[in-house]
Amino acid sequence: MSHLVELLRSLAGPGPLFELLILWAGCWFVLRFLRGSLGLGVLRGVLIAAFSLFLAVQLVFERFEGALPRLELLMRPSLQILIPSVVILFQPELRRAFTRLGETQAFRRLAPGSATLGRVIAEAAERMSRRRVGALVAIERATGLQNWMEGSVHLDADLKAPLLESIFQPGGPLHDGAVLVRNGRIAAAGCLLPLSENPDIGAEYGTRHRAAVGVTEDTDALAVVVSEETGNISLAARGELQRVKSARELARLIDDALAAGEMRAAGAAS
Repeated sequence: MSHLVELLRSLAGPGPLFELLILWAGCWFVLRFLRGSLGLGVLRGVLIAAFSLFLAVQLVFERFEGALPRLELLMRPSLQILIPSVVILFQPELRRAFTRLGETQAFRRLAPGSATLGRVIAEAAERMSRRRVGALVAIERATGLQNWMEGSVHLDADLKAPLLESIFQPGGPLHDGAVLVRNGRIAAAGCLLPLSENPDIGAEYGTRHRAAVGVTEDTDALAVVVSEETGNISLAARGELQRVKSARELARLIDDALAAGEMRAAGAAS
């Protein structure tokens, strides 16, 4: 017991208390991450087993004062086995944790091949363009588009290319409306955007293109249009319509515009 008493005495003072605080914070984040998963029950069992084994080792060798070398040789390495055991047991949770870490904004900028907002929309637009499926996607930036969400279907769904394609599936109830993207998520579908009255818009452009130009005339939003007649893809910004030649170009234009907007917002905030 003398070793345990010495251990408790060593915890006195601000330094050890700060270390315990850091350890407590780490445990809290781990438990919060595992909350609601099967891994939480496994973690409890591993912690109880490890603590029980640690106490058993300390009490046994304190009682016999090192007179059990073979048992010591067997039990002490077993504590080291717990580390790879935890990695094996928590493989799904660890994979999920590293996936979330890689999805943070900082790592996305370091990994240009990741699925950015522009890439997701461009992927869906390219596939709809091949099938001549009309589509209109408005991307909200600093100026809110809440006014045009009235009467729409509120979704608050993950931005996925297959979901965008299913929304604009011909014959569907939301096919003729616009999709509103807010904070990287599909906020609403079936939105009715204002039509531009600019006479310079060519006669070959239909209602979707005029709505794309209209919503970008009064706001800083971006609007992606896929023509149902020709399959052409266009990007509207600041009241101007630009034809894009490829999905890669569309993804670059969207991501560059969003990044420039974030930089301006950060500069204004500072």
